[in-house]
Amino acid sequence: MCAAHRGGAAAARGGIRSYRQAPRLSARPLHHAASPRGSPPRAGEEFACLPAGTSPTKRDDFSGEAMRGQVLGVDKSSGEGQISGEDGSRYVFTQDDWSDSRHPAVGAKVDFDVDGKRARRIFRLLEGGDLPAPAGEPRSKILAAVLALFLGTLGIHRFYLGRTGSGVVMLLLTCTIVGALVTGVWAFVDAIRYLLMSDTEFAQRYPRR
Repeated sequence: MCAAHRGGAAAARGGIRSYRQAPRLSARPLHHAASPRGSPPRAGEEFACLPAGTSPTKRDDFSGEAMRGQVLGVDKSSGEGQISGEDGSRYVFTQDDWSDSRHPAVGAKVDFDVDGKRARRIFRLLEGGDLPAPAGEPRSKILAAVLALFLGTLGIHRFYLGRTGSGVVMLLLTCTIVGALVTGVWAFVDAIRYLLMSDTEFAQRYPRR
């Protein structure tokens, strides 16, 4: 074989060796910024070559502004629905986007995060019917005991504590001599019992409604 032929064969073998030693590349999809995060590539999207064993960076979080709105409708079987935002746009949501323990309801006012045309991290706002009733001042056990000692035969202390039924019974019994003796002992026992109760027990037993 001539020198020219031997040189060409050596060059070819060197090219094959360099090709075998080159790092393997794998074709992975390059997600565009305009594509929905985490969605598979569509036909015609651009591909980029990445070294084997690597994966494109995925973003599970989203940066959206907080907004308030009202639930327009919801499918109870699937949990999907629509919200009318305060900006006039409509946003869709699924059951996984609902973060409140209370179920979505038509007309409910909500607070949510905007992710394109989708509502996420949805919470129901407290409305008038959802607000707890303000607690009144607790009844005084001292006053109840005083009423029982001085006006107990008339059942006044029972009326004060919201026990209207037993108050009426004491009032009727006082109309007779024997009944007055019974209500006198009854009222005295009530007064002692009130004074021996702790404030917590008295408030639980006689709450202001």
